[in-house]
Amino acid sequence: MLSTVVRLVAALPLPVAHSVGRMLGRLVYALPGGYRRHLRQNAIQAGYAAPAFAREAAGETGAMMTELAHVWLRTQDCFDKVICDDWEVIERTLAEGRGLVMLTPHLGCFELAARYAAERISLTIMFRPHRKALFRDLLDSVRGASKLKAVPATAQGVRAFVRALRQGEAVGLLPDQAPKGDGVWVPFLAARPIRSPCRASSPRRPAHRSSSPPASACPGDVAGACT
Repeated sequence: MLSTVVRLVAALPLPVAHSVGRMLGRLVYALPGGYRRHLRQNAIQAGYAAPAFAREAAGETGAMMTELAHVWLRTQDCFDKVICDDWEVIERTLAEGRGLVMLTPHLGCFELAARYAAERISLTIMFRPHRKALFRDLLDSVRGASKLKAVPATAQGVRAFVRALRQGEAVGLLPDQAPKGDGVWVPFLAARPIRSPCRASSPRRPAHRSSSPPASACPGDVAGACT
């Protein structure tokens, strides 16, 4: 059922898929619940107190979700829209032979950024399996269809990271995932969010083991032109 919905969304022109996503995002925001409350709190904390900003953010989050169908099933069309004018930075860093740790937060089209990089270099990514089997099966299938090497956020995955780095390859992970069980509360802005400790889930450990340099990236959305 879910895969059918994804295929239907992928069949839509990208601007239409974005419009549908924005409508759904604003609809979810209009419903009372934790999503609306957390989004408003986060926006206010970041200095954007106007309710219109939160509604717009919810709409853009919805657009980001529906464009994933294009990234997963019409990947080449998205590749054709990518603008990347500093790829030589990646090549130059990998040429040093120490590997590369790529940190990509949940901002913009991070799914496309990983696929774009994997077309050009050997890239191992770390992910946390989804709690729901329905979504887990879908994500496993779409990741398996790309050139990405995906490993779970476990000790086994960390070993795969270290092995790739020692071979001079690139690895990527999402540093802003909320840790489970062993997180550390740290001050950030006016709150104390929980973050991953400097252990198996942290990029520092595999990087230190292999002397690999870290790099951060915030890819843009597939908003007419993938960036």
